[in-house]
Amino acid sequence: MDPHEVAFIAAFLTKAYRERCLAKKGLPREDLWHVLPSKLNDRKKFELPNNVHRPDRILKALRPLSPVETGFCISALPEIDGNTITMQDFTDLEGTIVSFIPGKLAYYQSEFGLPTFQCLLVRDPGLEKKAAAVLKDVSAYYRRQDSRP
Repeated sequence: MDPHEVAFIAAFLTKAYRERCLAKKGLPREDLWHVLPSKLNDRKKFELPNNVHRPDRILKALRPLSPVETGFCISALPEIDGNTITMQDFTDLEGTIVSFIPGKLAYYQSEFGLPTFQCLLVRDPGLEKKAAAVLKDVSAYYRRQDSRP
């Protein structure tokens, strides 16, 4: 198991699911589509507001939080699972977690279409406060932009 995956499991999953994943030596990839949202630790999960779900808008929220431009993919898509991906390319990958800072900052998207679930996962006191503020600001910015005639 890759260190990013171990750190993700330890930092962001509920206790019972974390133990299951560690016993199975990793996240079951089929769970990345629909099961994972209910297995995430609610205190570490920052759901993206609906008006931030577009790739360019996600980047506007993520860039202030991440000191790196690449992340490690944990994905139900075999062609990208276990690979490194740039921040520019990751935002339309369904059934995928992108770990930017192991155990501290990750992005998750369940699938395309409705209902899609997208969130930032943050486990660092300074980043948690910053993530909440950044998502609030980015959402407010796009709410104003979207309401213009």
